[in-house]
Amino acid sequence: MISGTALFLALFSNLALLIVLVAAYGSCYNILQKRSRLQRQVAVGLLFGCIVLICMHVKITVYHGVRVDQRNAIVILCGLFGGPLAAVVSAAMGGVYRVLLGGDGICGGLVGLSLSAAVGSGLHLTRPKIDSLWKIALASLCATILILPGFLPIGSLREGWELLRSIAIPYGTAIFMGVFFVWLLLEREEQRRRIESDLVNSEKRYRELFESLVDISYRMDRDGIVKIISPSCEKIMGFSPDEVIGRDLTGFYRNPQLRTYLLEQLVEQGRLDNFEVEIRRKDGSYVWLSSNARAILDNGGNYVGAEGVARDITQLRKAQDEKRLLAEHLRQSQKMESIGTLAGGIAHDFNNILAAIIGYAEMALQKIDSNHAASQDINGIMRAGLRAKELVRHILTFSRKSSYETIPVEIHLALKEVLRLLRASTPSTIDIKESMQYRRGKVQADPTEIHQVIMNLCTNAIQAMEETGGVLSVSLEKAELTEDDARALSGLQPGAHVLIKVQDTGHGIPQENMDRLFDPFFTTKEIGKGTGMGLAVVHGIVARLNGTIAVESRPGAGSTFSIYLPESPDAQPDSAQKPSTTPKGNERILLVDDEPIVVEVTRRRLELLGYRVTSFLQSDEALESFRSDPEAFDCVITDQTMPKLTGEQLARAVLDMRPGIPVILCTGYSAVINEDKARKMGIRAFLMKPFNHQDLAESVRNALDKSEAVTIDT
Repeated sequence: MISGTALFLALFSNLALLIVLVAAYGSCYNILQKRSRLQRQVAVGLLFGCIVLICMHVKITVYHGVRVDQRNAIVILCGLFGGPLAAVVSAAMGGVYRVLLGGDGICGGLVGLSLSAAVGSGLHLTRPKIDSLWKIALASLCATILILPGFLPIGSLREGWELLRSIAIPYGTAIFMGVFFVWLLLEREEQRRRIESDLVNSEKRYRELFESLVDISYRMDRDGIVKIISPSCEKIMGFSPDEVIGRDLTGFYRNPQLRTYLLEQLVEQGRLDNFEVEIRRKDGSYVWLSSNARAILDNGGNYVGAEGVARDITQLRKAQDEKRLLAEHLRQSQKMESIGTLAGGIAHDFNNILAAIIGYAEMALQKIDSNHAASQDINGIMRAGLRAKELVRHILTFSRKSSYETIPVEIHLALKEVLRLLRASTPSTIDIKESMQYRRGKVQADPTEIHQVIMNLCTNAIQAMEETGGVLSVSLEKAELTEDDARALSGLQPGAHVLIKVQDTGHGIPQENMDRLFDPFFTTKEIGKGTGMGLAVVHGIVARLNGTIAVESRPGAGSTFSIYLPESPDAQPDSAQKPSTTPKGNERILLVDDEPIVVEVTRRRLELLGYRVTSFLQSDEALESFRSDPEAFDCVITDQTMPKLTGEQLARAVLDMRPGIPVILCTGYSAVINEDKARKMGIRAFLMKPFNHQDLAESVRNALDKSEAVTIDT
């Protein structure tokens, strides 16, 4: 009988060989892992079956010439590794071979292989729960107890028991060692798979995070060559990562000189915060990026590259620009409001002076013969006064604040007024030409807005020719639009239209800017040259008047703006002529004005017409005189802007005391009262200074005759 120690060493040596073979199996595990579960089990069964066949020729003598091998342990391990099917395949291969070998012990060998297959399958199913030494010991004990009865058929029953007693402990210990080493191998393999899985998952999560970034993440070397960039660059820049990697990042800068500043900051400070730079997109447009970057240093502290994140701030910059332009527009509006207030004050005083000049000149002409030598000089004074009157009216057109009111506007007169104002401020290198082919055209509009449209277009044209000089051409034509013409011009109605053309010989408009020409705040001018609101305002006014604008332009060949506006039904010339005679009367008139020279010239004008005039320079004194005897006067003529009592207040007081008395309100300029308000108060006429002799005569006569209130604005 062999000693237990010798048996154990012999078993252990065979198990060591087995472990080497199992390690070989582990090396091809990845290949088997790609197969289906059924294929893997068959492959493992065949592999271990071959090992079973080999070990059946390495026998150990254990009792009176009885020799055993490690086939059972191998089948157990096969089941532990591969599963039930693998155990069956390896046990079947060992059983068939044992039958072919013949001799004694066939029955015991087949029983042992069957039990081993069952034990191996059981260990495989319980393997996830075998995670500690005591569980390995328990599993090995159970496997030994189940395997040992297979030795009972060897020899007699008594010999079988003796055999079991001899090999139980060494055989169980060998099984324990085999299961333990296999468990270590599997545990190590499982740990390796977990690590690989964690790495793969970490890489996957990192890749997903990297690819899902909204901002651009990048890394570049010391020369600015891009090494890594996130896929978000394609959405922001239009370039795919493959098109950017390997290229110098400076090549995308709108201002490549910023590269030097960027490098200096990174080397000196080690980082760059909120660095804003304009980057060229693939389509040629530009996008603003805000970049945060840090320098990458080698072990010696030398700069070797940088990495960072860049965010698209184009919309933010646009909002900031719009805010700045709005602030600029507000300042401009406040400045224009101040100018308007100043212009109103100047207009009031200047019109009083003009009223005296024109009045005295008219009276002088009435006193001398038309052939008199002084007649021509006095007519010159009249022309100069009327020209000054027109100039003041033009200034007020652009500075006054008035409600939106449409009237038939004679376009050719509006064009002439604007061009007259522009000629004074236009450089001599720019020639202004006008062509009024249609002088009967009227448009239902607010006169101020018509002036604004023409002024904006002409100003833009002049600015386009400031450096090179050129020709500004303004023309007015009649346009009869057919249905096809109207459809081609964006929804106009067929019929009569006036066509205003403003043409310049400047630098023209690039094609890429044509679609944005009328966008608010869009401008290609330098800071201080414009806010980008001019053409947007023009477009809004023309659209409100049911018209349209057509633009033709070529870079280097100038631009032409064509404005189509529906012609007003009141487009025919007025055949009614003013009466040739000057109406007179002998009624009593109360005249009030705080300007002595205006009172003097107006009083003398009225007296020449036959009226009896009582004049006052103080409105409160005039009111006291009227209150003492309301029936002493047939008409009241009062200025609006006066100390103590304004003309409006005086008129209310007079009308309260004597309702229905004719009141004529005169003003050089007023922001607090207009024709509508005056009519609602019961005022019969509203005269704008300076007025001529004929206008004064007609207004007084109409008021006294209780005709409808009229507005004389000449």
